[in-house]
Amino acid sequence: MQKIKIILGDSQFLTRSGLERLINSQPELDLIGQVESGVELIAQVSELNPDVVILDYLTNDFSIDQIRQIRKQASSTQILIISADLVRDNIFKAIEFGANSYVTKNCSEQEIINAIVATAKNERFFCNRILEVFIDREQESSGTQQIADLTSREIEILQLIGKGYSTKELASMLHLSQHTIYTHRKNMMKKLNVNSSTDMILSAVNLGLIKPTRKTA
Repeated sequence: MQKIKIILGDSQFLTRSGLERLINSQPELDLIGQVESGVELIAQVSELNPDVVILDYLTNDFSIDQIRQIRKQASSTQILIISADLVRDNIFKAIEFGANSYVTKNCSEQEIINAIVATAKNERFFCNRILEVFIDREQESSGTQQIADLTSREIEILQLIGKGYSTKELASMLHLSQHTIYTHRKNMMKKLNVNSSTDMILSAVNLGLIKPTRKTA
């Protein structure tokens, strides 16, 4: 099995050390580079062509604009943000600039692993806290959205997508082919009048079909 090649960009030593340990514990993941600045990150992406870049644009010597630079320079490289930044405008800007997935530094190890694997497949992954930010944004919106005519199967698949399951995992869980899952995705995006997986998730959140699980203390 081909390993997922990863470059990690974060100026915080403890964060890098923790992620290095986690990545090295997974046989399907391969940490091929670590950098402490955005300049180094862009150079390594160009040289090593990773499958996934893990980035915290909020730390020293990085910026949110580097997401756009990576996307322009290496279109086949997918981008996972792991950050403490919960500012809504920044999160949506990161996604707009080309980040596939976004999780916080409070996520569990399994959530981070799931996020890396999903991102490598060019799929979306958002942790519960980020989904809560999406909900807050939608609740402030003055517009209304007509409820789409989704089938029960489409709603089930949409909710599972919101939990971070990949197309392959969905096909196995629901005893469907991957082609059928892709067809459902296409139909759901058409019914929700959206053009991307991110917008599909946001629409589902706004409709109340996806609700984050709030953890109790």
